[in-house]
Amino acid sequence: IEECIRNSDTIVGAVPLSKDGITINSPYSRKMIRLDTLYHNLEQKVFIAGGIPTWFYENRKIENIVINKLTQKDYFKRGRYYE
Repeated sequence: IEECIRNSDTIVGAVPLSKDGITINSPYSRKMIRLDTLYHNLEQKVFIAGGIPTWFYENRKIENIVINKLTQKDYFKRGRYYE
């Protein structure tokens, strides 16, 4: 995951990002990726995901992360669900 993030400017995560608050929601992967591993590789990146844990916002040790949190309201604004 480190190499993939290092070679990217924008990272689009899962929706929801995690179901247990510890690992990334990746039901088709054989490998469990910890959220803290992802977080510590996000410096100078744009990160988009849904259901991002609050500690991503509260922990300010890493500089210049742009976090875009998708909400359920954002999801239903698209396509046939738009009100």
